[in-house]
Parts: sequence; structure tokens; C-alpha cells
Amino acid sequence: MSTLTLLGFIVYLSINTNRLPFVSDMFNNINTILKTNEENKILKSNFERYEELVATKQLLVQENKVLTEIIKTTETFKKQGYNLIQGTVISRSMTNKEDSLIISKGQKEGIKKNMIVLSTDGVIGKVVEVDTDSSEVQLLSGSDARVNTVAVTLKENNTVFGTIRGYDQEEKVFSLSNINGKVEIGSTVITSGLGGIYPAGLELGKITSAKYSPNEVSSTYFVKPSADFHSITEVIIILNKSKT
Repeated sequence: MSTLTLLGFIVYLSINTNRLPFVSDMFNNINTILKTNEENKILKSNFERYEELVATKQLLVQENKVLTEIIKTTETFKKQGYNLIQGTVISRSMTNKEDSLIISKGQKEGIKKNMIVLSTDGVIGKVVEVDTDSSEVQLLSGSDARVNTVAVTLKENNTVFGTIRGYDQEEKVFSLSNINGKVEIGSTVITSGLGGIYPAGLELGKITSAKYSPNEVSSTYFVKPSADFHSITEVIIILNKSKT
């Protein structure tokens, strides 16, 4: 029954029953209900707007934090003689988000294949394809171990060398093998510069555990990455290193 039909019925009832005080009370109750309903709609709209503002503020705070860290990281590497450019992640691999991502810098900005890509926490991969305005980055967390082989050493002892070969996407760790010396749990793994792709000194992660074998030389260590491969939104690309 519509509001107008209901009101008409009430008027008819009042005329035929002489119960005007009762009907007057009903009208007042209806007006109160309608007014309350309208106020509720306004409150709901204001609350939804407030939630949107809170979410927007949180997003802006997070973006500001990421950009601040990007600036700090960029300045650190510039002091080491690197020429860098910052890029934004615009998409990720549709089949496996840990394999690759697309960034907002390409040939126009001087990006080339095999350039190294960093997050604020460490090295994350290298450029494998370049278009005019964008590039594809193969992540070290990808499923292709042949692409993700990195020669490394230890920050605490640069006479120890090994190879990062593969990433366990369930355990979220790198495999470190071919070690030529003693390794301590908790050691920081960095690129050694051998192999000609990754420059020396880029942080990869920390050794968290080991799988020992009868032949100690072939023991495998597991490295927790410094970078969070799931939450990368901004990157830094190493263009080159200035000659000194």
C-alpha cells in the first residue's frame, strides 16, 4: 500500500468514526517516522562519505611513505655512483604475480634489457622486454630458475661465494648453493658482481636455515628476501654506474 493510499484510508476512517484525536496521533507518528527515515538516510550518506575519506587518507599516507623511502634509497645509490630512474608498477603477470611485472618506464627514458631493478628493500629482478613507454621486469621470485641465477657473496665475509638459484614460491625463500666456505645463519646475502649482470653490493636477503648433506660443500641454504615481491608498487631502475 502506498503512502498516499494509506493517508486516504486514515482520512476516510476519521470521518466515519469521529476519532479525530486518534487520527491526529497517527499522522504525528507517521510524520515522525518519515522524518526519522530521512535523517537516517542523511546519516548513512555522511557515514559512507566519512569511510571514503578515511580510506583515501590511509592510501595517501601509504603512498607518501613509499615515495619517501624511494627518495631515500635513490639518494643512497646515487652516493655510490649509480644513475637511477624511478618507475611505477602498472600491471603484473596474469598467470603468476611472482613471475614478472610491467613498469611505467621504457625506451623513451633510456631503459634497456638486463638493467637491474630495485625496490626500497633490495634487488628484485631485471628488465627483459622494453617498449616505448613501458618495460617488463623478470622478478627473482619467478618460476624460471635459469633466468633467476645470481652470483652472490656475504656482506659479513666477501671471501665466501655462492649462487642463488631458484625461489620457493610456497616457502618464500631463495635457494643458495655452491658455497665455497663457512656460512653463518643470519648472514646477509648480497650480489658479488660476478657474471656481468648484477653489480656488486645489492642486498638480496638473509640466510634463515640450511639443508645439510654428507658433503658439506653441496649444502643448500635458504634465504629470506629483503624485498616483499607481493607489495611492490614503485621501483628503481639502475641505468648505469658513473665512471670514477
